[in-house]
Amino acid sequence: MSIKKNEKKTLVISLPYKRLTSHISPNEVDIWLNNYKKIILVGPFDLAINGEFFKSYGKILYINKYTVTVLKISEYLRRHGFFFKYRKNFLYENFNLNHPKITSRRYKYSRLIGYLLKIGMIIGSFELSWKIMREISLVRFTGYYRELSILLKKEKIESIQYAQWGIRDAVFSVLVEKYSLKKMLHTYSTDQCLNGFFFTEYDLVGIQGNKEFEYIKKYHKNQSKKTYFKNLKKEKIESFLEKNKSKLKNTILICGAHKNFYPRNDEINTIIYLLTRTKILKNFKVVYRPITDSQEDIALIYHKLSDYLTNKNFIVEPPSENLIGLDVISGLVNYDEFQKEELKYFSLLNECHTVISFIASSLLIDAERFGAYTCSYINSRDKFNKDVGTDLMLSNKSTNIYSGLDLYNNIEQLITAINDIDKISPNKNLLKNW
Repeated sequence: MSIKKNEKKTLVISLPYKRLTSHISPNEVDIWLNNYKKIILVGPFDLAINGEFFKSYGKILYINKYTVTVLKISEYLRRHGFFFKYRKNFLYENFNLNHPKITSRRYKYSRLIGYLLKIGMIIGSFELSWKIMREISLVRFTGYYRELSILLKKEKIESIQYAQWGIRDAVFSVLVEKYSLKKMLHTYSTDQCLNGFFFTEYDLVGIQGNKEFEYIKKYHKNQSKKTYFKNLKKEKIESFLEKNKSKLKNTILICGAHKNFYPRNDEINTIIYLLTRTKILKNFKVVYRPITDSQEDIALIYHKLSDYLTNKNFIVEPPSENLIGLDVISGLVNYDEFQKEELKYFSLLNECHTVISFIASSLLIDAERFGAYTCSYINSRDKFNKDVGTDLMLSNKSTNIYSGLDLYNNIEQLITAINDIDKISPNKNLLKNW
């Protein structure tokens, strides 16, 4: 006997950032529509996909200061307690700017604050501590929490989360723990397995590769038998390559990093060195893809590189905010427009002979799927890079997903490699690890 649609459950999806839209497919939406009587989207933006319009619930995260303060303490305990519990060799496995050894380099705390933070790490290593703090934070629940709570307890719900950090999802996880019949997590990036204890125990965890499964077994043991593979990006790239023949590999893509993670001046100076001290502009189109979240920063980049932009073989092409953005932005996300931007990104990678990244990026994994040679550049002499711990990210002791990546530590090494670019073959080092 078939179940009537109105007797089915409600699916609640938390999408706190635009970028996470890439982890949903139109086919998946069709399945949801066929299997659930209602779909509730929780996040700061509405979503139009596959001819369906989903109005978001909870666009404005209005929570009182008391709740926010205690939740922030809870989040510190959850994340840093995790780092403390697995501190042995963990730093080399997980590059995280909030790791205690890195924050101690970046910030100079007073002795008292340093002691309090260390005590917090020890307390947070006991999971019950941050869970209690999280419950305390919601004693005086208002706004977002209260309204969402009223909505969810009226429904028989199943839930999907994509992020394992942020105040919005911290609150959401409390609610699904109370009301959800089935809780699902789809990791949007590998560091979601490594940036703290999971918010809750999930019934299903969608992972993208073997490395993530390895991390789940090691750090979230009770979830290891509840995993399944879900790598939508891989499926999209394979589908793209089936329909599009590989083009002439005549592009060198230089991927920038956010100025909080890599010094902008060194990044631009490195590009100028490559343009003036190598012959790449004679044989390749060079595309610089800066990562920035401000128009002022973009204007500064164009100004500093203005003398080189007269060469038709050099292009500055910032990525779409939809593809990289983690800012909480309201409004409407149109999946069709998003898909066009993603196809443009795939077309660029399909032309790449070489992809150079400042520090490292998951884009390099995508590039290897398209047959490009991938490498990373970190100026080991720069104090900023030591302060943020990038030297640890790709050290010889590193066992993270970027271990095995070709790394150049100074500009002379990089220039030598680029001058011999025709002799370099595509590599699959990241895909092997991941």
